[in-house]
Amino acid sequence: MSLTQRPTFSVAAKKTLQKIAIEEAISTHVFNATATLPPVDSTGELPYVESNYVADVKDRLTNVEARVKAMDEAGVALTVVSLTMPGIEGIFDTAVAVETARKVNDEIHDLYTAGPYAERF
Repeated sequence: MSLTQRPTFSVAAKKTLQKIAIEEAISTHVFNATATLPPVDSTGELPYVESNYVADVKDRLTNVEARVKAMDEAGVALTVVSLTMPGIEGIFDTAVAVETARKVNDEIHDLYTAGPYAERF
C-alpha cells in the first residue's frame, strides 16, 4: 500500500487554506506600539536591535497585503488580529485612552474587516 492510499495520509488535489491563526499582533497608524507613552522615538530595547530587523517588524505589524501573502503561503484561511503590546492599557489618562481606543478600533475595522481582505480577518 502506497503512502497516498493510506486514509491517514490523504493527498489534497490542491493546496487549501484550512488553518486559523489566533491573536496575531498588529499595529496601527494611530497607536504606534514601538513608541512609549508619552510618545518618544522608540522603546528602551529598540536602539539595541538591528535597524533592518526593527523596520521589518514595523512593516509586518501594519502591512495588510504582506500579511495576507504570508497567510496564503502558510495555508492560513482566517486570522484573528489584536493590537500588539503595550496596547491601550498603557495610556493612563482615561479620556485619552477611550479616544485612542475608538480611533484604533476604527482603523482596524477599516483596514481588516471592511477592507479588500475582509473575509480573511
